[in-house]
Amino acid sequence: MSNALGIAATTAVMREMLQKHFDNLSPVTNVVGAVTVSALPPDRIATGNDEKSVLNLFLYMVTPNSGWRNVDLASRDASGGRTTNPPMALDLHYMVSAYAKADMHAEIILGHGLQVLFEFPVLTRPLIQQMFSGGLTPTMNLLSTAGLADQEELIKLTPQLLTTEELSKLWTGFQDKYRATAALLATVVLIRSDDAVPSGLPVRKPLLVVTPLPRPLISSIDPPAVTYSVTATVALLGTQLLAQGTTAQFASGSPVAPAAGSTPNQLVVALPAGLQAGPNTVKLIQPIAMGEPAVAHVAFESNTAVFVLRPLIKNKPNTTTPDIATGGGKVTVKVAPDVGQRQTVSLLLDSPTGAHSYTVRADARAAAPTDTVVFTVAPAAGTYLVRVRVDGAETELKSDPSGTYSGPTVVI
Repeated sequence: MSNALGIAATTAVMREMLQKHFDNLSPVTNVVGAVTVSALPPDRIATGNDEKSVLNLFLYMVTPNSGWRNVDLASRDASGGRTTNPPMALDLHYMVSAYAKADMHAEIILGHGLQVLFEFPVLTRPLIQQMFSGGLTPTMNLLSTAGLADQEELIKLTPQLLTTEELSKLWTGFQDKYRATAALLATVVLIRSDDAVPSGLPVRKPLLVVTPLPRPLISSIDPPAVTYSVTATVALLGTQLLAQGTTAQFASGSPVAPAAGSTPNQLVVALPAGLQAGPNTVKLIQPIAMGEPAVAHVAFESNTAVFVLRPLIKNKPNTTTPDIATGGGKVTVKVAPDVGQRQTVSLLLDSPTGAHSYTVRADARAAAPTDTVVFTVAPAAGTYLVRVRVDGAETELKSDPSGTYSGPTVVI
C-alpha cells in the first residue's frame, strides 16, 4: 500500500515520465524550445510575453474509488477501537494543458504529451522505481518513500471527457486564461495507515448453529375484537407460527408463551395484563439458542397483526348490576381495563325507542390510569342504553331473547 505521499508520488511519476520524454525529443525541442513539464495550478504559470513552452499536469480533483471503498469489513469495533487498516482508495483527476508563445507550438507539445500518456497507460512497478532512481531532489527523495510501487493494484491512466461547460467552469474558477486542455484519470491510489491493530484471540471452539429459515406469518386473529377479561385469549392463525421457544409480543409488553395445544397454524395466547382498550398489536418472536452455555437470541419475527380489545362496564361489588351512577348532571361509569389520561373516552346514550341519541366526551382525568370515568351530561329525561367508547372500541350491549337491546341502562 501507499502512504500519505501516494497522491504526490503519482503526480511526480507522471511528470518525470513526461519530462524525460521531452528531454530526448530534439527534433521537436529544436522548434518549440526546451519544454518544461510542471505540476502547478494554472494561475501560477507565466503567460503573455513571458510565456514559455510548458506542459502542465494539474491535479484538480480527488474522488473516492467506488470499487475499493467497501472492500474490507468495518474498521472500528463497538467501542470505537481500530480493528483493521482498510485502504483509502482514491481516483485522481488531472488536467493536461500546453503553453507556448508561437503558433501551433502548444498543439505540438500537447500532442506529444498525450501520446506518452497513451503509450504508458499503466504505471508499472519498474517504471515507478526508475522514476525514483538516480540523483533525486529533496522532494523526489521524500516521495520515493511513498511505497507507490508496492500497491496491490497498479495505477492506470485513462483519458476522460470534459465538456465545454465543465472546462469553462474550471478555468473560470482558476481565474486564468484558457489553454488547450485534455483530462486524465489516474486510478487507483491506495493509501493505508501503518498503525498497528490488535489481533484477536484464536478460536478455541467453533460454535455453529444451522437451522432452516422460518417465515412465521400471522394471517388473521380470532376473534378480531375481544372483550376484556382477566382470562381472555386470542388465537393467532397463519403458517410456521410454532417453534421451540416461540413467544408472543403484545405492543411493548413482556413476551407471553403460547397455551398448550397450540399448533404451527394456530397459536393460542392469553392476553397479558396492562393492555389498554382499543387497537393493540401482536407479533411472534422465535429465538435460537447459541453459545456455550446456550443462550436464547432473538432470530426470527413474524409480521405485526392488529386486534381490538373492547372495554367492559364493571358490575357493582357482589352484584350483576352495572356500576353506573348518576347525580348532579354527572354520569360516573366504572370500566375495565383502566383508561389512561391520553385515551379518548366517550359516553354513548341511546333511548330504546331511538328518539334520542347522545355522545358525550369524558371529563378530564388524572395522569394515572383509572377505572372511574366521569361524564357531564344534559340529555332529555328518560331511560338510556349505555355504551362507553375507548379509542374507538365500544362496550357491548346485552339483548333479550327477542334480540332487542336491553342493557345496560341508566335513568336520567
